Amino acid sequence: MGKFNIKRMHLNLHEKIFFVAYVIYLVFGILSTTFYYKYYAGILHTLILLTCVLILIINEVVANKYTLKTLFILAICMLLCGIVSLKYSGLNNMLCVIIFIYAARNISFDKIARITIPVSLITLIFVIISAKLGIVTNYVFTRTNGVSREYLGFLYALYPSAIIFNVIALYLYVHKEKFKIFNLGILCVLNYYIYQKTNSRLSFFLSLLMILACIICIYKEKIIFKSILIKFVIVFSYVIASSFSLYMTFSYNSGIEWMRKLNKFLGDRLYIGQLSLIKYGMPLFGNNKIEWSGNGLDTYGNMPTSSYSWVDCLYLQVTQKYGTIFAITLLILITVCMLKLIKEKKYLLAVLLASIAFRSMIDDLSLMLFLNSFWLALGEILINSTSNRKKKIKWKIKKSL
Repeated sequence: MGKFNIKRMHLNLHEKIFFVAYVIYLVFGILSTTFYYKYYAGILHTLILLTCVLILIINEVVANKYTLKTLFILAICMLLCGIVSLKYSGLNNMLCVIIFIYAARNISFDKIARITIPVSLITLIFVIISAKLGIVTNYVFTRTNGVSREYLGFLYALYPSAIIFNVIALYLYVHKEKFKIFNLGILCVLNYYIYQKTNSRLSFFLSLLMILACIICIYKEKIIFKSILIKFVIVFSYVIASSFSLYMTFSYNSGIEWMRKLNKFLGDRLYIGQLSLIKYGMPLFGNNKIEWSGNGLDTYGNMPTSSYSWVDCLYLQVTQKYGTIFAITLLILITVCMLKLIKEKKYLLAVLLASIAFRSMIDDLSLMLFLNSFWLALGEILINSTSNRKKKIKWKIKKSL
C-alpha cells in the first residue's frame, strides 16, 4: 500500500503514550463491530476502554503542568459529564470521543492520520479474510427485493464501508501534496469490492463524490475558493446538513410524490425518522431509553425480531440520544472549527470535514471515533490553535515592552 512513513515519523514520549491508547482503542473499537466481539464483550471491553482512558489521563498529567486547582476542576467536570451521561443519555461513546479529542489537541492530525490508515486497513482486511475462511460468520442478508448483502464478518453490512470511507479520506488528507494514483486505485478497488458484497450503494457513491471533490480542491484550489458561496457552504456545512435533514424529516408527507420518491431512494429514512420524532420528540438532555431496531446482528448472528426502526441520520440521532443542547453546542463548535480552517486556508481538510457532514445526513456511523478519525482534528483546530494564538499575543506584548 505504499509508504506511510511511520518508521520515519518522529514521536516524542507524550505522543508515543497517546498512540498506545489510541491504537488499542482503534483496533478493539473496529473489532467490536465484528463477530470477534463475542470474545471480549461486556466487562472485558469496558476494562479495555477504561485502560485507554487511564493511559490518556496519566499521560496528560505527566506531560502538562497542572495545578491542584486545575486538576480538581477537571475531575469535577469529568464526574459531572459521567453522571449526566449515565442519567440522561448513556453518553459512554461520546464521552470517549471528547476525552480523545482533548488528549489529541497537541498532536499533529497528520501523524494521527498516518497511523490510523494502516491500522484500520489491516484490521479491516483481517476481518474480511477471517469471514471468507470461515473463522468468523459471514452473514448474508437477503432483502424482499431479492438483493443480498454480505456482512463480511461484521455485525452490520455498513461497517466495512464506513471504515474504507474513513481510510480513503485520511489518505487524501495525508497525501494532499502528492498522492499516488496506484495507491488510491487500490483503495478504490477495495471500496468497490465492499460495495459489491455489502450493497452499500449510498456510502460508495458518496465516497466517489468525496474523492472527486478533493481532487478538484487540490488542483483548482485558488479558483474554487475565490467563491464566497463555496466558502459559506463549507463553513456552515454541518448547520446546512443538519437543518435540511431535520426539516425534511419533520415535513415528510407520503402524499407528495417527490417526497415519496426521495424517501424510497433513501431507504425509508425520512419515514422512519419521522416516526422516531413522533415517538421520542427532541429532548433537551437526551434519552437513554430510546429503542431503535436495525438490521445489525448480535455476536451470535441473531437478527432483531422487531420491525426496522433504526434512525440513520446522525443529526437526528444525536439530538434524540444526547439532547438538543448537546447537539446545538456540537454544531457551534464544529462550525467554529470550519471557519478557522477556511481562515487558515486549510481547504482540503475543510472539504473532507464537509464531505462527512453531508454523509452524516444518511449515516450515523460517523459518530464513532474508530470509524471517523476526523473527530481528532477538532482538538488541534479548536483548542491548540487558540492556545497558540494566545502565546503569540503574549510574545508580541513582551517584544513591545
